[in-house]
Amino acid sequence: MRYGSSLRLFLLSILILFLEMMLIRWIGTEIRIFAYVQNVVLVVCFLGLGVGCARSSQKGRLWQLCLPLLILIILVNVPVTRNVLQLISSDLSTFDDTIIWYKAVVNSEVSTFVPMLQGVFLAFAVLLLIFDAFEILGRHLGAEMATSSGRISRYSVNIAGSLAGIWLFTAMSYCSSPPAIWAIALAILILLSFVDEVLAEGRLLLLIAALPIPFVIYTEMGTTTTWSPYQKLSMSPYVESPNSAQMLVNNVGYQLMLDLSEENVLGHPDVFSPSLRTLSHYDIPFRFSPNPKKVLLLGAGSGNDAAGALRNGAERITAVEIDPVIIDLGMRSHPEHPYASERVTVVNDDARTFLQKTNETFDVIIFGLLDAHTGNALTNVRLDHYIYTREALLQAKSRLTPDGKLFLSFGMGFPFIAARIDQLLRDAFGVPPLSFISGTTPAYGWGGTMFVAAREGEVQRALALDPALAAWIAPRKIAHTTATIVPTDDWPYLYLSAARIPSLYYVLGAVIVGVSAFRGRGLWRQGLAQWGMFEGHLFLLGFAFLLLEVQNINKAALVFGNTWTVNAIVVSGIMIMSLLSNAVAALFPRISSTIICSGLVLSLVLLIALPVSFFGLLGVPLRQLLYGIVVSLPVFFSGILFIRAFNTSRNPAQALAANLLGALFGGLLQSLSFVTGMQTLFLLTIVVYLGAIITRPKGEEALH
Repeated sequence: MRYGSSLRLFLLSILILFLEMMLIRWIGTEIRIFAYVQNVVLVVCFLGLGVGCARSSQKGRLWQLCLPLLILIILVNVPVTRNVLQLISSDLSTFDDTIIWYKAVVNSEVSTFVPMLQGVFLAFAVLLLIFDAFEILGRHLGAEMATSSGRISRYSVNIAGSLAGIWLFTAMSYCSSPPAIWAIALAILILLSFVDEVLAEGRLLLLIAALPIPFVIYTEMGTTTTWSPYQKLSMSPYVESPNSAQMLVNNVGYQLMLDLSEENVLGHPDVFSPSLRTLSHYDIPFRFSPNPKKVLLLGAGSGNDAAGALRNGAERITAVEIDPVIIDLGMRSHPEHPYASERVTVVNDDARTFLQKTNETFDVIIFGLLDAHTGNALTNVRLDHYIYTREALLQAKSRLTPDGKLFLSFGMGFPFIAARIDQLLRDAFGVPPLSFISGTTPAYGWGGTMFVAAREGEVQRALALDPALAAWIAPRKIAHTTATIVPTDDWPYLYLSAARIPSLYYVLGAVIVGVSAFRGRGLWRQGLAQWGMFEGHLFLLGFAFLLLEVQNINKAALVFGNTWTVNAIVVSGIMIMSLLSNAVAALFPRISSTIICSGLVLSLVLLIALPVSFFGLLGVPLRQLLYGIVVSLPVFFSGILFIRAFNTSRNPAQALAANLLGALFGGLLQSLSFVTGMQTLFLLTIVVYLGAIITRPKGEEALH
């Protein structure tokens, strides 16, 4: 059975994108630190592909792809070795300039340095295995692309296969499939992509078939695990509170499902203190606002806040939660079944987007414990970053009734975060918020720091009407320092202590450099020295392309929400636009490069000139259409420049390698947004694109 060349390339492209997305998701879940810096895995995938394309004259064998993957799968699935690899998270979380939940606590420089060396070594081993697998894929990809004719059509096949790989993994995420299913799909894709080699050497089939086995053998005992589109969710009993459960995300405590009904609390006086029943974290807001008509819950989770609102007589409750699986778990498993009430409307959406879309006002707005444990693979933005910005809090204030109150809770632990939230609420409401520790006993839940904000005088008026509440809060009040920097939509990094690149990123960057030096030393000494104008031009196009993609996803998060569907749609749209670029380049080979370059520059100017707030003023269909057009135009014009240069390059494999390595640099340098903010990063994108235009090789219009 032998495939045609185009079908082989199509299947290989599906495999590459599917494996890339699988590893980003899976490694970030089981080795938790990579959930916070997912683009590290992405960058290593680009590095491996780029180096592999540059070495495409030496194709590599199938076992060189499967063996590193099998070793990685075994190491991460076998409990003993998985526990060792999970030390990476604690070993590299000791820096104090960024927040990794459940980070290690150290008492001296020695106790920091030794674990860090261990973490660096383990991270190097993991990333090296990923690099090795993708280098072999890159060699085969480069070999498939290394043809002197039909390059536009072959590159189009490559993009179409990449798009199919994204959709395949997205569909599996939508269905909440576990990694065992991903591994079976991976094995099938490898078999289909390398069927000729398997037929020639049948023993390789055993190696491919072994890939899913560790996922099946090593299942977790004592928990019920579900994979949502965002994270791994595991349920287990919560022994501190009767009839309650604990939810873990990515193997750490995340939220509870508590039964705080009057019947359960009064039925267990040995566990619950009845005098604290109306002072639980979920009941306190309704001591300030008794029997509210309309309540908005942002980050509603599995239902504790909704249950608290129902217990306290709320007439209508809107519960917004981004994760559909958490909603489903709440509907099926919460002991008080709050989501079954006719008074509760559940909305599966991003909290920030809901604030932008709704025209309703509410008596009470409650920000649940929105503390993200993951982010997007292409950006530095966590799922909750755009919730805690000046613009978001102003939007929330505008959705309150005149005497309405906003309650924001957070598991602080870090004074600079508390100071920022305090300052955000001061800026939004013009008066200092009330803040205090809300937890009582473990039976009533974990609690946290609660902020209460309202128009001037409203909080004091509520406390005057409830002296018992005022007396209980008085010893729990918290004073905050002055925030040095306040998060905005341009700089949304709540978890960074200052506007600088975190130390963790430098360490992981050094690990990536180490992998590159270890595996690519011959390439760097000889291969790159042979690069010419074509390769430099394509390098800059790849560099700018990934920076632009990051900006598009960030803007999409503000316009439509920071959801997995939005991210998949944006990436898919970019690839579809690249296909359109190829079609235009093939149909109109003599179109002036001056027109193409001018179109690129003007489209970039349009993208930076139109603020995100402009899209928010439009109706949903028009907003989607206009946003899609505006963000896609630079991709369209730069795609034509790329395919022209690629089509006329002397060595297409080297040209593709240059483009991929440029994308690698774009992935690394997006970290500058930690220092400069998003808008300045976009200016860098424009500068790099101008560099690509200046270095455009002569004669690239001579398509053949």
